[in-house]
Amino acid sequence: MVSGGSCKPPQDRIIRSADLAWYVSLSNPDWEWDRDLESQGVDLLARLVYSPTKWLSLGANGGHKVMKHPALDETNNYNAVGGDLRVKRGAIYLAAEVLAGQLPDEEGAPFALGITGYGSYDVALSEDYTLQPSVFLEYADANAELLTTEAIRTIAGLNLLWRDSIRLMPQVKLVRPLGRVSELNPWFAGESFYLLLKATF
Repeated sequence: MVSGGSCKPPQDRIIRSADLAWYVSLSNPDWEWDRDLESQGVDLLARLVYSPTKWLSLGANGGHKVMKHPALDETNNYNAVGGDLRVKRGAIYLAAEVLAGQLPDEEGAPFALGITGYGSYDVALSEDYTLQPSVFLEYADANAELLTTEAIRTIAGLNLLWRDSIRLMPQVKLVRPLGRVSELNPWFAGESFYLLLKATF
């Protein structure tokens, strides 16, 4: 991966007063050591982040996949694009993201779509302990060209943090398909309960 840091040309006040960062990667994610079983191809990914203030950042990303299957004498191209928003101000953290990408393994390579939102709020219980209620919401569409292939997924949690070292995260996840579950709609209705522990030392 190649990345660049700040970009502040003196001739442009808007760019000079902001913070621009860019990232680029080139890879073959389907590579195998024998070079016989994998699909030949390459992935090009790029991301640009614009931070006009310390508490706000805007991101845009895109990807292009070139893939040739060993058994097929043809080369196919696929694309993905997305954007995101991050806000961190005081105890509040908010994030939203939109992503659309073609599905290489599906007939006609239709676009799948995802829209997500996340929010949390830090409540200081003491110098060492913080209570962090959080919620995650996702609208997922397995095939943007068809109806009834969507679902809503929600995760709610009440995290307990000890300094920057330990996170205890009880969570509940709800999934609700917006159409009849089938081969085209992979989302099953259900509820899941988690208790996650993260430790960093």
